[in-house]
Amino acid sequence: MKISPPMVTIAGALSVAAIVAGAYVIGLHSRSLAEDRESTLAAQIAAYQRESEDKDARVRQLLAEIAAVERENDAGRALRRPDARNAVLAEIAETASAIGLQIDELVPGATVSQDEESEADDPVVATPISLRARGRITDTLRMIQDIHRTMPGIEVRTLSLTADPFAQAEGSISIGFVWYADRAD
Repeated sequence: MKISPPMVTIAGALSVAAIVAGAYVIGLHSRSLAEDRESTLAAQIAAYQRESEDKDARVRQLLAEIAAVERENDAGRALRRPDARNAVLAEIAETASAIGLQIDELVPGATVSQDEESEADDPVVATPISLRARGRITDTLRMIQDIHRTMPGIEVRTLSLTADPFAQAEGSISIGFVWYADRAD
């Protein structure tokens, strides 16, 4: 049996149509899989972002609780008046030097009220104090403990330690303190 040319053309056209249809279906399926994968990844990213935000919020909450407990602990001890700033700076410098730290810089910042909305009614004011020094890391921790034990109203807000690999446990120290003072008469 001999196949006529129109039958060959129809068979060829059907073969091409089947190939195109197969490629289309495979392409749709691949695209569908890719879209499913993309939406799954997007959902995972969103979940990770929420988890990260929740953890950040928890860290902020814990830091606030720690600060509140420190202030509460200090509440039993009398806070100094704001005009004692130079004495406070001198005590910080004495404590650091006595332990063996070399002070590069000890600078107070501007004194601000705790509650900016009711500044006139707030009896507690805060003064940031920046300390840059050099020395042993263990001495730095001992200095912080001594200051916390002997000087009411001082918190450590930031602490940066940079070790010198050639100086055996010595390095650069940067501490951001906040000194709370009572301006009530």
